[in-house]
Amino acid sequence: MEDLNPKYTNKKKKLIRWGIVSTIVIVVIAFFAFAYTDGKQTVNEPVVSWVSHTEYWRDDVASTIVRLADFRGDPYAVDSCNVTILKPDKSTFVDDQPLALSNIPGNWYRTDSLAGAPLGTYEQEVTCLKGTQTIKTSQSFHLNPALEQVRIVTEKVDALDANLG
Repeated sequence: MEDLNPKYTNKKKKLIRWGIVSTIVIVVIAFFAFAYTDGKQTVNEPVVSWVSHTEYWRDDVASTIVRLADFRGDPYAVDSCNVTILKPDKSTFVDDQPLALSNIPGNWYRTDSLAGAPLGTYEQEVTCLKGTQTIKTSQSFHLNPALEQVRIVTEKVDALDANLG
C-alpha cells in the first residue's frame, strides 16, 4: 500500500539524502585522517633539502648542509651522512667524509676550506644511512670566477684610491 502523505514522503527522502551525504563526509574525513596520521608508514622516503648556498669566493669555506624531514616537515632521523665532493675536473676534493649532526634537528653539516682550490663548478653528493635504507642527494656549488674578478677590481680600486689619497 502506497503512502499518500507527501510531507511524510519528502521528510523520508530528505532523511535518506542527509544520511547518504553524512556517510560520505564521514568516510572522506576518516580516510584523510588515517592517511595523515599513518603517513610515516606509507611514505618511507624523507624529503631532502639543501640548506647551504652555492656561490663562493676563493679562499672561502664551503658548507655542505642538508635537511632530512618526513612528509610533515618533522626531522627525519638517520644513522649517518657522508659527503663526496668533486672538483671541476671531476677529481676528488672530499672523499666520502662524515657530516656532523647539527644543533638544528634534521640537519647534517660539514665545512671545507677552498684555500688554493681551482675555480669552477664542484659536485656534492650526500649519502645518508638509516639501517639498510640509503638516501642520496646531490647538488653543485661554484667557486665563482666572476666573484674573483669583482675581488680583483675592488682591490685595484682600493689601491688606486689609497694612492690618490
